[in-house]
Amino acid sequence: MEAKDLLDIKPKQGKYKWLNKKVGSHNISARLDTFLVQISLYLSEWGISSSISPFFASDHRSVSLFIQPVDD
Repeated sequence: MEAKDLLDIKPKQGKYKWLNKKVGSHNISARLDTFLVQISLYLSEWGISSSISPFFASDHRSVSLFIQPVDD
């Protein structure tokens, strides 16, 4: 990724997108999705972040990417 000038935008909220909802040693969780952006875009005048939403009815959570102008 670094050789291609890419950066993984890790979520500010939430850590795992998928959980098997079991406890103890049977618990499995994973971050399945990633957002890759060029480092030059990340360092520009744009604020870039991602967030994982809470669970609703599924064992998957939605993940969102936010790109917005940075206020001076």
